[in-house]
Amino acid sequence: MKKIDALDISAYFLDNIYEFNDSYLTVRKLYKVLYYAQVWYLVNFGVPLFEDDIVTWEFGPYIMLVESAYGCYGYASIEDYGMCNKELLGKKRIEFLDEFLEVFGQFSATHLWNMIKIEDPWIKAYKKGEGVVIDLEDMKEFYTKLLNKDKKHG
Repeated sequence: MKKIDALDISAYFLDNIYEFNDSYLTVRKLYKVLYYAQVWYLVNFGVPLFEDDIVTWEFGPYIMLVESAYGCYGYASIEDYGMCNKELLGKKRIEFLDEFLEVFGQFSATHLWNMIKIEDPWIKAYKKGEGVVIDLEDMKEFYTKLLNKDKKHG
């Protein structure tokens, strides 16, 4: 069976972002929603949402496969719909992605970047330079602690 990659998740986001938010996706925003989708899937289910590495770049998280497919859009809204394969994603992932889009889809790329750049997994990886893989264990540990802290105070 095919492993889920960042393009599979991107296709779902592109096909469904308007259903949940009066929003659009640029490549810059897509990288950031993919980052947080990976984070929260990892925290909630203990496994990565997709197989691709997320690396550091001066403007935030970066995924080479996504750049290859959508980089031509630059700062413009991506007009290419993803033609998502829902059977490949499965019911559990789709339910997660729907909830995720409802919350994170409303934020701008700038807003998401302002959150990411002050959080430990990004800081730790970016200190080593650009093109450094952001460690999944660092992501899982930091955001699990953040979630537990919120639960205590919520």
